[in-house]
Amino acid sequence: MRVAQPRVELFPQTTAEHGLSERDFERIVFPVWKRVSIWLPRRLSYLRLLWCVLKLSSRNFASHIGILLYRSLSVDYGPMAEKTQNGHLFWNRRTCARVRGIKELEKLYPWASSIEQKIFLDGFDAGEKNSLTA
Repeated sequence: MRVAQPRVELFPQTTAEHGLSERDFERIVFPVWKRVSIWLPRRLSYLRLLWCVLKLSSRNFASHIGILLYRSLSVDYGPMAEKTQNGHLFWNRRTCARVRGIKELEKLYPWASSIEQKIFLDGFDAGEKNSLTA
């Protein structure tokens, strides 16, 4: 013989603590839960992205510190002047362009160190090499 289990209602008609009917409870709680269910995953994905950015930045930061400590902090721009056939000195256009590029880099990214300057100049050299072969 089975004993009937008492039926437990999820939302009783009136809750003693709040004095809300089921309809009022649904009208108040469900919109809040709907907003939270949309808001929470967005925040979690943002936190996951933030964690990845911090992890990659810390690796990059540690490498930068190591390189800056063990290498010279200067970057070679190239010869400032070139001599013509008659012995006059003129500004080297290639070096002036490299210096202008580094100045622009410093203006756009004031935190750029000599490592970023070296990477910029490597790209400058690669672009120059590619333009000469084309």
